[in-house]
Amino acid sequence: PGSMLRERQERAAESEGAAIRLLERERVDAVFGDYWEVYSLNFLRSGRIAGIPTRRDLDFFDRGRSLPHSPYRWALLCRTPGRVESWAARAGVEGTVFSPADGTWVFLPDSPDPAFATKSRSVADSLRSAWTAVAIPR
Repeated sequence: PGSMLRERQERAAESEGAAIRLLERERVDAVFGDYWEVYSLNFLRSGRIAGIPTRRDLDFFDRGRSLPHSPYRWALLCRTPGRVESWAARAGVEGTVFSPADGTWVFLPDSPDPAFATKSRSVADSLRSAWTAVAIPR
């Protein structure tokens, strides 16, 4: 108790809790983001919110492929300032950015079924492709 590590862990837990409350309030079904930022969602709240990592090889439960083809509510989550906005812009999606806690940004699209998602290319694939372009600038 009282150590710097403990304080960091408590802040991280509070931040994650605030993000989860926002996602539940907005009835989000799936959250896309960095593995370390979203994958724990698969184990919290009985897995009601799918945490889908931007890297397919880290999606150990294959949640990205198991999403329905019908519209569902999704979000982007990032802990790097400005990146969630760049990611959404690169994906061609309009919506609103929320900051439920210091150092956490959540993007919610205006429409759950974006125009860029086609039968041959899932929402997960489209968002992963857009993330790669943002995370690894050319």
